[in-house]
Amino acid sequence: MRTFVFDAANTELFASLIPSVTITEVEIVRDQDAVTAALRYKWSNGVTEGQVNRLKMIKRTAYGRASFKLLRQRVLAQV
Repeated sequence: MRTFVFDAANTELFASLIPSVTITEVEIVRDQDAVTAALRYKWSNGVTEGQVNRLKMIKRTAYGRASFKLLRQRVLAQV
């Protein structure tokens, strides 16, 4: 398996070959630690992010129409 090393030389190479990749490559280089951790470890925050997204959707649909008591019941009913 070939290993790709993130560094300034690779960023310049991508920029010269494919201009549209430049922004993505710069973001990857800037967040190199996060990208490396995402590829190295099995765990993720996917379940947590899904629950937060579900809660925000429920809050959005009840905005201005429901009290906290009703919001709490809706959240607990959808578990």
